[in-house]
Amino acid sequence: MPYDAAGINKGGITMKGLGCLAVLLFLSFGASAQTSAPAADPKPAEEAKPAEEPKPAEAQPAEAAPAAGGATTIDAKKPISMIDYAQFEDVSKIADNVATDCGSLGRQFADATEKAGRASGLTFNMSATADPRKAEQGLVLKIVSAVSARNFSGGHKKTVTARAEVYLGGKMVRTTTVTRESMGGAFANLKGSCSVLERTVTTLGSDVIKWVKQGAR
Repeated sequence: MPYDAAGINKGGITMKGLGCLAVLLFLSFGASAQTSAPAADPKPAEEAKPAEEPKPAEAQPAEAAPAAGGATTIDAKKPISMIDYAQFEDVSKIADNVATDCGSLGRQFADATEKAGRASGLTFNMSATADPRKAEQGLVLKIVSAVSARNFSGGHKKTVTARAEVYLGGKMVRTTTVTRESMGGAFANLKGSCSVLERTVTTLGSDVIKWVKQGAR
């Protein structure tokens, strides 16, 4: 392009003016690029989590009050609570003929135990409504098994196993299992099966009292 002596082209624009124009265009394009760039999306605020409520503590069952001084034997000077009937612990372990025909076996066992205890200087509060497991002193009787059989000569062969539990202050502190067998004694062939079984639990009652009195205070 032809320039005159003053450095002005025929269109009237100087070289210096062209340079300034180029700088202005460059700056304008950069500002436009920055303006058109999309702004980064702000991160959504995390949703506040509700505070967890503390779980209530599980209630623990209260333990039965222990016997005074941690005793494990009865006080012979105090009465012993006892139900007037010894129940079958598990009827499936009782011979069918015994469970059906010898309904008084449990009462005979309880009566024999009380009688042996009184003869040994103990006292009992025995009734159908007694609760020996919660008494200051209690005795629980159970018939574990009972078998009514005959031997090869036709005589009796009876076996009874019983369990006794001593409770002090509402807590079981001692237990024992005792077994007795009987062939009926004299004139056994003249006695019925239930009669021989009652004879057997009578002996068990004495066995239980001997055990109860061991270490009695």
